[in-house]
Amino acid sequence: MAYLKVFGQGILLINSHTAAIDLLHRRSTIYSDRPSFVVINALTRGLFLGVLSYGDVWRKFRRGGHESMSKGAMGRYHKLQEREALIFTENLLKDSSDWHQEVSRMTISMLLSTVYDLPATISKDDPIIAKFNRFDNLLIEAAFPGNYLVEFFHWIKFLPSFIVPWKKRMADGYVEFSAFFEKLWNDTAKQVDAGEEKPGIAGYILRERQKLGFTEAQAAWLPATYANGSASITEVMLWFFLAMVAFPEQQKRCQDELDAVVGRSRMPTASDAENLPYMKALVKEVLRWRPVSPLGTQHVVKQDDWYEGRFIPKGTMCFANIWLMNRDKTVYGEDADEFNPGRFLDKDGNFVDIVGKTKDGYLESEGHVAYGFGARICPGRYYANEALLIVFSRLLWAATIKPGINASTGKSTIPDLRETVGAGITMRPPNFDIMVQRRFDEAPALLLQTKELL
Repeated sequence: MAYLKVFGQGILLINSHTAAIDLLHRRSTIYSDRPSFVVINALTRGLFLGVLSYGDVWRKFRRGGHESMSKGAMGRYHKLQEREALIFTENLLKDSSDWHQEVSRMTISMLLSTVYDLPATISKDDPIIAKFNRFDNLLIEAAFPGNYLVEFFHWIKFLPSFIVPWKKRMADGYVEFSAFFEKLWNDTAKQVDAGEEKPGIAGYILRERQKLGFTEAQAAWLPATYANGSASITEVMLWFFLAMVAFPEQQKRCQDELDAVVGRSRMPTASDAENLPYMKALVKEVLRWRPVSPLGTQHVVKQDDWYEGRFIPKGTMCFANIWLMNRDKTVYGEDADEFNPGRFLDKDGNFVDIVGKTKDGYLESEGHVAYGFGARICPGRYYANEALLIVFSRLLWAATIKPGINASTGKSTIPDLRETVGAGITMRPPNFDIMVQRRFDEAPALLLQTKELL
């Protein structure tokens, strides 16, 4: 662990699994608070789950999404995930030149269907896609470390808006997005009142709102919090595409498994998952190899504490070095820096969570720590795992992903794997081009045939 102070703020960098588990997991009751996030809270007014202080409101929000995002609830989303993966694959086979935007469209469409039971959003230019992207961009701007000195000097928030213009920009954003989220919520409520079944998150909150004790604003914003999870899934998808063009032998191994288990007469479905160990390993390895949030979101200590003889003052901001932990050679072996889904398989090729478990077994649940720790672990992790598996499987069943061609040299180009682009507390690869080609002649017809059965 390393401790430092920045503008008087104590910061603790946690570099080991053991310390992270001891503090952020086992002592989560005092290590699960959040910083004040002055700028984000100017945008969200205490209505965004990820930045809420650890307390009664946070617990209420967490309970509101728990039933819909629990492991046992995942089966209800498989059909819509399969639908979105099919449309995504079909679109990329037709035109992969704008693939980044297609990834964003697919993930937002999938989450909107999951949360609000909306039909698929087909166009990348749909206003609802632009609206969610704008909200995510504002969140990224507000969360980017060092963007705003007010996070260190809180007195700045009392200055007028003509001196600190972010105040008006975030206040206007709150008004804009509250109206947007309330419309989505009210539309869902009208449909439920009309007798429509709404199994998604918004429908559940509608049915349980009185028991959960939500205000109107809280009820409208909580579903939107989960819909905003599309941004994280998008970034995982970008790393997946980079891995596929950089490591074609791994892509081929996935496709060989799909051919052996599924064949070429039908698309893979969620029910195939247990027979696709390498595909399941692929999902875990993408998340381990390139965690989208290398340092996670800050945990703040609620009271003075001691750990291994070291004093940790109340208010210390704790960062878990997820990037380093996911490369721990004592857990993952000497090739921990390499992309190798096979590390999640035993010698007989059967799927396991992680071969080199830590002694306390914490890694057994995911095999990596990309989803965070303790009470603040990502509430949508089960959903993300299953969505990624279905999308990866359907795409690689029908298509081969190849590097794009450099227009000036005529040669395929693969980005430098060491390059990253920071986006607030998240990380993505720099832009790169790809080609998506059908694997066999019958693939487009089978996609169309499957689509007609939806």
